[in-house]
Amino acid sequence: MATSSSARPDWQRNPVFRFFASLKLAVVLLAVLIVGAIAGTIYESSFDAKVAR
Repeated sequence: MATSSSARPDWQRNPVFRFFASLKLAVVLLAVLIVGAIAGTIYESSFDAKVAR
């Protein structure tokens, strides 16, 4: 059963809600998180064991 856009509540038609609920935003945020984790891991690996303790 398909629903038309007029059947959606007002808050779901809000452009801000649609932006934060978009798949594109999720993919970009995941990519940024992955790159940040990789960069942090590489940066942290430059320290020796004495610093880690």
